[in-house]
Amino acid sequence: MKTLRTPQRMVAVRVTLENGRTVEGGLYVPAIGPDGQPGRLLDRLNDEVERFLPLAGRHETLLNKSAIVSVQLASGHERAEGIESGVAREQQVRMLLRRGEAVDGWIRYLMPEEKARLLDYLNAAPAFIPVIGERRVTLVQRRFILRDRKSTRLNS
Repeated sequence: MKTLRTPQRMVAVRVTLENGRTVEGGLYVPAIGPDGQPGRLLDRLNDEVERFLPLAGRHETLLNKSAIVSVQLASGHERAEGIESGVAREQQVRMLLRRGEAVDGWIRYLMPEEKARLLDYLNAAPAFIPVIGERRVTLVQRRFILRDRKSTRLNS
């Protein structure tokens, strides 16, 4: 009997772990998501049922999602991650993470007007949030964010 498998594609990533180690490889996402669009790594990371992800590379490794601080994708992946929306609020951020790293970029989010602050978004956001930089997209696990050091509201 053949095993039923969902067609997948691999996304090249650099993963930073809680212990400070950085590993490179590929994470798998469904070729087609439930909405008919390409599957998103952000959805896979935010899936609360799945606790481990296989990282393809020289040696396949299983990563515990709770130990992932951030996942960097190459530039141009905003569209594949579904975060290119022109109607979302944009907030410039410098996220300081637990081990002293900083992630600079923009966060785009849609929230009701009465809850439109970055604070409101961070309190309501799923585990991983995308920070869009000039040359890369970084998916940051919010539990590792210590603070936002500078913020400039662009679209109020």
